[in-house]
Amino acid sequence: MEYTLCVLLIYTVIMFGITVLMTKKENNIEKFCVGNRNTGWMVSALSIAATWIWAPALFTSTENAYTKGFAGLFWFLVPNVLCLILFIPFAKKIREEMPEGITLSGYMFEKYHSRAVKNTYLFQLGALSALSTGVQLLAGSKILSMLTRIPFAAMTVIIAVIAFSYSQFSGIKASILTDAIQMVFMLAASIGFVAFGVKNGGGIETLVTGLGGATGDASSLFSKRGWEIFLGFGLPTTIGLISGPFGDQCFWQRAFCVKKDRMGRAFFVGALLFGIVPLSMGMLGFIGVGMRYAASDTGVINFELISILFPVWAVIPFLFMIVSGLLSTVDSSNFL
Repeated sequence: MEYTLCVLLIYTVIMFGITVLMTKKENNIEKFCVGNRNTGWMVSALSIAATWIWAPALFTSTENAYTKGFAGLFWFLVPNVLCLILFIPFAKKIREEMPEGITLSGYMFEKYHSRAVKNTYLFQLGALSALSTGVQLLAGSKILSMLTRIPFAAMTVIIAVIAFSYSQFSGIKASILTDAIQMVFMLAASIGFVAFGVKNGGGIETLVTGLGGATGDASSLFSKRGWEIFLGFGLPTTIGLISGPFGDQCFWQRAFCVKKDRMGRAFFVGALLFGIVPLSMGMLGFIGVGMRYAASDTGVINFELISILFPVWAVIPFLFMIVSGLLSTVDSSNFL
């Protein structure tokens, strides 16, 4: 319990410290929302990747790899990466037509001169923001409440307050900066977990053995089981994910923030960086299958595997990774 509370405290101090030291208090509404519209492509790519890491990227990727094998991880990972790449030409088009824009709803109002259209988009964007924030808070609170024994409701409030507080100091600048730092940590942690997971879990052979998933017959996309997974999981997931960034103000806002001639590069690199995290977490699921590990709760199997494959202290960077991934999305949802 104590070390989990320490992780939350350290996380809060770091994010507040970075925000105060590296950004300034912003009172101008436009700059609060989009900065100076010249954010560098690399820091933007890291922010885009971190913002797209919802709870499923951290938990569902491992669960799918464990229960549905390679086919399950493929149909979760590829659409998640592809949707950010497909978003690029649309973001370029809107930025070209409305270079001083801030929101998608504002663009629609300027284009159609209709308050009904604007209000429809505001409702959609607001609803998605509320729902996505809820998903992150509930997923994060579940595991943190379990570890700290702090009541679930109280933990949900704590996480929400942390994310809201530092993002209100300098707006989008604080969100993008903290996103970038969170993403660097998530990349380092996820790659480290896989490297040492392979070493401690029995080697590459164990990982390869687990490609078929818990049922052992899902290592191929074109097998009978592979087609079943595509029709039951892959197809609806792809349809849902491909539309994701288009209805999310977080990504339109980043499209208005990044340097105009570097937008495509930022989103393309961001998509690839994002993919590293769920791929790494999925590989842990393969290792679990190869080890013949029986999960107590497949929803948090990555936590279970890290608990048995690594020293006790390894739970701390995992928790920091979880908090970073979840709150990078929550703090990005504070701007409409």
